[in-house]
Amino acid sequence: MHTIGARQAGQLYGIDYRGEYYYQFGDANQDAQNLTTGASTASVGVERDAYMFGVRIGKTFKNVNMKPSLTIWYDYLSGTDDGDLTKANAEWKSFNPVFDTGHKFYGLQDLFLGVGTGSETSGTAALGLQDLAIKTKMSPMPGWVFKADYHWFWTAASSQANPNRGLIGNTGEPQRSADNSLGNEIDLSLSNKYNANTTITAGFSNYSTTNLFRDLRNVDGGGANWAYLQFAVDF
Repeated sequence: MHTIGARQAGQLYGIDYRGEYYYQFGDANQDAQNLTTGASTASVGVERDAYMFGVRIGKTFKNVNMKPSLTIWYDYLSGTDDGDLTKANAEWKSFNPVFDTGHKFYGLQDLFLGVGTGSETSGTAALGLQDLAIKTKMSPMPGWVFKADYHWFWTAASSQANPNRGLIGNTGEPQRSADNSLGNEIDLSLSNKYNANTTITAGFSNYSTTNLFRDLRNVDGGGANWAYLQFAVDF
């Protein structure tokens, strides 16, 4: 696997911005084999042809109380459908973040660490990922930082794009939601710089599922909650 790309970040008219684009190429035999079963597609000689792009714009108001900031971002990680794999020159089009620090980008619950691998249990079954997020931050008092992030997730390829990979639901029949939405996540955290070496953070996250997310993971339930308390000590 080879990845090339470019990234540009800066400030324009007081607005912070960042844009990036990456392209992946090379061999994808193993990933294609993980997605398919039996002889439904070729698993030898599959070429990788995937891409990812991201855009961020934000503003920090440094001259007002609490110094609030607002950032809007959008990431698109390409996905694969059956037509890509079954054609004469089979291609794997799912972008793989490789050694992914996903919670930094796609929600603190780490529900999409397997994007690009074909995994259903930790990814999106090679359908790719779209993430539209709004992130806010403010300092209610010296030494304290409050953050609130909200994510909307969708697949990049159609939820019907891999019919050869039927999903088995509670009825025992292959099924997949026609809606590309994967759900929403909200992440809240409050941090305190306790002393020169110690930062204490308390956080809460909620993920709201959709029919497609439940189909992919073969789970029930409308959502999941998670809370944590963290002590970070520098030596």
